[in-house]
Amino acid sequence: MVVEVLLGGLAVGVLLASSRGRASGAPAGVSDAAQGGYYAPGSADLYALLLEGAARTGLPSSWAKSAAMHQLVDNESDGWIGRPNYTFGDVSDPSRLAEWPAIWAKLQTGWVPNKPDSSATGLGQLLSRNAAVYYPDGLAGLGDPVNEAAGMLRYIADRYGSPEVALSVYGPGQFSYTHAITGERRTKDHAGY
Repeated sequence: MVVEVLLGGLAVGVLLASSRGRASGAPAGVSDAAQGGYYAPGSADLYALLLEGAARTGLPSSWAKSAAMHQLVDNESDGWIGRPNYTFGDVSDPSRLAEWPAIWAKLQTGWVPNKPDSSATGLGQLLSRNAAVYYPDGLAGLGDPVNEAAGMLRYIADRYGSPEVALSVYGPGQFSYTHAITGERRTKDHAGY
């Protein structure tokens, strides 16, 4: 489906990704047929994907063009759907895309890697226990662009209330913040957002 969106004051037509679609625009040398696809942070493709994720979750469509949201995607996965956490080693490198489905299959069985490996995967680098809760299709949504976008948005809404709050607390350490939706004061240890 093509929709018209406003990016930087300019109306552009954007092709929305289907729930099993792939976006083009992968970096040079990487096949567009890669598992899940590549959605460059700041691109119309990522905007359209996040817009579809927001519609699926009932979250504000404004989050799709939020600079903070695009920065979080950049920080977490560089825009790669299904990307395994760097603690899996070289397999988290997009040049080794063929190995990603094997990790997803293990995570879908409930397998939890030993430390220092992390079960984080995907657009928002959600741990498998969080993907099971926040992806619309649970762990079966690994590698699916809309599931990963919707799951990341739902996780941010539940944990932080907004992409801006999530980005403001990004990084290692302990932080305290006020949840933007509930107003509750929270303290958390984290390594990302």
